[in-house]
Amino acid sequence: MIIPCIPYLKNQPGLFHRFDINNYVHTPVYNVQKTRPWTGILGLCLMRRQGALRSISPLNTMVVYGRHATDLISDLVISGGALPCDSNSVLSRSLDFNSKILFLGVDEIDSMTMIHVAEDTLGDLWPVKNWYWTRPFNIVNSSSNQIISLKERRPIWSIFFPKMRFKNDLISNDILKVSYFNDLKCSFCDSNLLIAYLKSRNNKGYPYLVPFWLKY
Repeated sequence: MIIPCIPYLKNQPGLFHRFDINNYVHTPVYNVQKTRPWTGILGLCLMRRQGALRSISPLNTMVVYGRHATDLISDLVISGGALPCDSNSVLSRSLDFNSKILFLGVDEIDSMTMIHVAEDTLGDLWPVKNWYWTRPFNIVNSSSNQIISLKERRPIWSIFFPKMRFKNDLISNDILKVSYFNDLKCSFCDSNLLIAYLKSRNNKGYPYLVPFWLKY
């Protein structure tokens, strides 16, 4: 079981100031065992369960529970310049186990962190320049404490993400399936089908619609 457990980081820029890296004047502190997630009560409950492991990266953080937990959590030591969803990330490694994504009562596209595996695993082959910036994080893990600079997708690119078009593409290609159980929306997505579909199209930066004068 994998649940998003992205930490709430204090003293970060607000909505209208987050696009300029010069506004990130405070190095955020992420305590792997203690920092509360902003991504819901399920992640918080699971991270407190004995045997659960939380990834050490403060970006697109996941908590994992079950017999494959130690296979999925590889970033007990994280290197500078690491990407949130690169080949060593929980989500990328989950593809080896034919992972499936279940959405319960949430917007599927807003919650589909898995899409970033397609871009982060491409690295320098991603077709949009300056896709990432680098900033420091203070990571506290048990008895260790380290300040390390990590790559992060620049927030500006989120404004070029056409959610409804992308959702319709996934549904029409039978990748995302949406149904209802009484009043609860239950959606399902096969991770490997999703990543294969994205990689077949992202030579132009799909699903983002970045103007050509910003790409190169």
